[in-house]
Amino acid sequence: SVALNVTATNTTGPGYLTVFPCGTTPPTASNVNFTGAGQTTPNAVVSKLGTGGKVCVYALTTTDVIVDVAGFFPAADGFAPLATPARLLDTRPGQPTVDGVASGGGAIVGGTVLQVPVGGRAGLPTGAASVALNVTATNTTGPGYLTLFPCGQTAPTASNVNYTAAGQTTPNAVISRLGTDGKVCVYALTTTDVIIDVAGFFPAADGFAPLAA
Repeated sequence: SVALNVTATNTTGPGYLTVFPCGTTPPTASNVNFTGAGQTTPNAVVSKLGTGGKVCVYALTTTDVIVDVAGFFPAADGFAPLATPARLLDTRPGQPTVDGVASGGGAIVGGTVLQVPVGGRAGLPTGAASVALNVTATNTTGPGYLTLFPCGQTAPTASNVNYTAAGQTTPNAVISRLGTDGKVCVYALTTTDVIIDVAGFFPAADGFAPLAA
């Protein structure tokens, strides 16, 4: 299986995308939903690989599609969900996190990177290899995107959360490896507040294998 970020953009009307293993019947469930023309809507998708190592994408209505790959799952197990998801970052003034760390520090300035401590918080082991996050851009100041990556590494060219205008709130699920000192770095193209919740972790490096970039 692979962890993907799938984006519908330049949509021509309401519809959805369904991602599934090539060579199998498309499921009835959707992965990315859009409600009108001219939208850009992303979502994280985990999909098995099908015939020829391919995934297939069904679109209900005509749209451009962007697919970024974040990594793969060598085995069927290895993920440890938290009993209760916890907030690790909220840059908005006066908004709490699970332990008071990374709370209310102010919006991430466009073109800069914020380091977010993750390992050892909210019941996560300090030695966790990767984490499953829900990342939200809110109070956006204009079109842009967020990119998450392990601190200590070069930021990849792929995006995780895409927003198209000022004043939007756009979430997406993200799987990221932990970097230097158990931190995840967040790059924002344009100035925006960011919220990060954690849902679980991969205890070992072979539970989820992220790409270097």
